[in-house]
Amino acid sequence: HIISSSKNGKNDAEKTTSSLCLVRLFYLTFAEDIPPTSDFLRRNHAAAIVLGDYLYIDGGEVSHLDNGKNSTDKRASHALNHTLSLPLNISWNNQTVAFNKIPKPPSVPSLNCQAAWRDPSGTAFYIWGGITSYRTQPPPSELWKFTADGYGGGSWNKHEKISSVSLGKHVRTSRGAWTQSKDVGYWLGGYGTANTDTSILPPQSSDGDKNIFLAVLGITLLKMASGELTNSSSVGMGPFGTLWGGSAHHVPLGGGGEQSDGLLVFLGGVTAPVLSYLESPDHRPVEFTNITVYDPLYKKWYSQQTTGAIPTPRYQICVVGVKGDNGTYEIFIYGGISWSSAKTPKTVGEVYVLSLPGFVFFKAPVEQTLGKKRDDHTCVVAGKRQMITIGGYDESLRSPDRYWRDPDPWSNGLGVFDLTEMRWSNEYNAAAEGYKSPAVVKTWYSEGGLESVAWSDNTLKRMFLEPQSTTIPPDQESSTPSDPSTGTSPSPSLEIVVGAVLGGVGGGTLLAAAAFLFYRHHRKRKPKQPRLSSPTETTRTKLYTNRWSKAPLKSCHLAQAPLSFQPTTIIASWVQLMGILSCLMVTRNARASNRVNSRQDKSMGDLFLRTNSHTR
Repeated sequence: HIISSSKNGKNDAEKTTSSLCLVRLFYLTFAEDIPPTSDFLRRNHAAAIVLGDYLYIDGGEVSHLDNGKNSTDKRASHALNHTLSLPLNISWNNQTVAFNKIPKPPSVPSLNCQAAWRDPSGTAFYIWGGITSYRTQPPPSELWKFTADGYGGGSWNKHEKISSVSLGKHVRTSRGAWTQSKDVGYWLGGYGTANTDTSILPPQSSDGDKNIFLAVLGITLLKMASGELTNSSSVGMGPFGTLWGGSAHHVPLGGGGEQSDGLLVFLGGVTAPVLSYLESPDHRPVEFTNITVYDPLYKKWYSQQTTGAIPTPRYQICVVGVKGDNGTYEIFIYGGISWSSAKTPKTVGEVYVLSLPGFVFFKAPVEQTLGKKRDDHTCVVAGKRQMITIGGYDESLRSPDRYWRDPDPWSNGLGVFDLTEMRWSNEYNAAAEGYKSPAVVKTWYSEGGLESVAWSDNTLKRMFLEPQSTTIPPDQESSTPSDPSTGTSPSPSLEIVVGAVLGGVGGGTLLAAAAFLFYRHHRKRKPKQPRLSSPTETTRTKLYTNRWSKAPLKSCHLAQAPLSFQPTTIIASWVQLMGILSCLMVTRNARASNRVNSRQDKSMGDLFLRTNSHTR
């Protein structure tokens, strides 16, 4: 009886909208969404997204002083009643930055912990999910779209292509793990309450103040162009298929080529049995020792072991991701609540980096984490190499009165983190250089760290390491190995070189030997049945060193001493001829490697397996 069998009728929806409008109008009159910097205390639960030259902030709550004194209102915070924006085409610091305040009609919901999905056009975003502030009645099931005007403003409208019938099949939840590809939005799990969706009934017990939080299954997908809203199974997400307080990130690597929608990586959070209460002892943290990866093309789940400076379990984190300059992809994880067996919240301030395809963690210097702890914040990548974090508070203070009235050490709740240098700042630099992987990340790869990855699944390995132009179904192997010798400036043919050497040699014995060696060589070049295996340690190390250190390849010097028919010289000739053929093989492979090195914008994993295709 917790979740009703059908949505409320039209009259109930109209009553809900009317009551929400009255609440919104009250706060529009008495609350400040952009308080003076000197009065600002905290901003939390907001969603943020970059559209063009502006960072947009929507939803969440804000707290502030009234003329330098604590508010006498019994509520320490209030819902954000406007959509805000910040300029990204000019530099600013967090004390003097000017927010743009965009009117928000009362019919548009202001929710906490919602998703913001960018439209494929790059000029609009959609909001999905979320929970009302202070246990007010949730809004009706609608999908709203914000369209930017290109100058830091914009307007709100309902999504014109999605039907109420389609929306009625989906339960709104809060604290889901959300992300997006270019044109599809994803929302996994979260928890449902009477304040997230009208189909969830409020508590019927005498303890009416106790809310019900239910862990929910499934992935909601929004195809933004068509407005199609669908569900997908999440049974591969941990032991229960649920997740709340975690984060998702779309990685544009692997996933099976042009048809693919990339891969989804899930980080942190808490998992629990389906429909279990938030207070249930069965809730358990999601460890960072293994990372869950989802391939939306084939609806396949993977779990990959990690190494390095692995974070302790935590939830209500924020994550951003950037493509590295050497074909890697780095995901930055900041803040959150560290899980403990006693379930006593401990807010943290560390920044960790998960580098792919190495699945290795690095930790930012300790001095960059002091005084920066927060949870329930949001963050975005801006200005090529900077992470801007918005809001957050210290939930370890336990009481809303305390953590909402605790002044944020950052003015206006804004912090700026340089992703390359891994250091915090109060200033945003609009002219910052492009992102480069942090030095510790580059060092790990240059020292051969990629060779130590213990892949849990061959398909997952290929999706990260092989070219994206080939579709890779799960549990199937590529049928055509790539040819590392393909390219311009081919090596001289072995037939010409061997013929030139044999021209000064008489007798059939040595000629037969040459034919035998030539036959063996061509047998070795014959394509084998494809299989996935790791190249030998020696081969992998040499190729990797040449790729990174640019060390000059050894040239091949052919001996030109005359050959003779004496038995000893015949034996020597055999040895010499074998050396010539071996040397030519090395030269040919070296030139192929140099051609590969000259190709631009290829990932390290791509290069690694393309130049070793004969081992697959």
